[in-house]
Amino acid sequence: MIGSKRALAVAALLLALPLAGCFGKTSAEQLQCPDAQPAPGLENIAIFGPGAERTMQNVQIAGKIVAVNRDCDQEKGGIEIKALITFSAGRSSPQVRRAEFPYFVAVVDINQTILNEQRFTVPLTFSGSDFATAQEKITIHLPVQRTSAGRNFAILVGFQLTAEQRDFNRAQATGQR
Repeated sequence: MIGSKRALAVAALLLALPLAGCFGKTSAEQLQCPDAQPAPGLENIAIFGPGAERTMQNVQIAGKIVAVNRDCDQEKGGIEIKALITFSAGRSSPQVRRAEFPYFVAVVDINQTILNEQRFTVPLTFSGSDFATAQEKITIHLPVQRTSAGRNFAILVGFQLTAEQRDFNRAQATGQR
């Protein structure tokens, strides 16, 4: 009798498992947070002195997007993405006390098409050291009907570079300068 009660309980549990997906969200509907990362090739910035040749030796201030972390929550009409962006900077001269770097935060789709872009400026202050860090908190609202669609998007963060700065970054990446 005890064996048959145990078998009945196991059978009831096995029957209940397939039905569990019928109530609430299924795994396909679970919140999927978009990836977030520095934009390739736009994660570094170099500021040169006036009239200086554009070489590594003449960089007055260098900046880097160190990390892009994010958390997501479901909200009415989509997904709320809270991004924490970490920046670092180095200076070559103690006369440089402050730096401001223009940067963007973009939402892209699976084909890397920019759907939305916002521009910001991050200030960094050098306090007795040749290095500085800063963090910026950005909130992004992604309007999607299903929160599982978040996996079809990404958040890219990059510096707003001049053509000269982009050329410098490319040259550094390929070891040409």
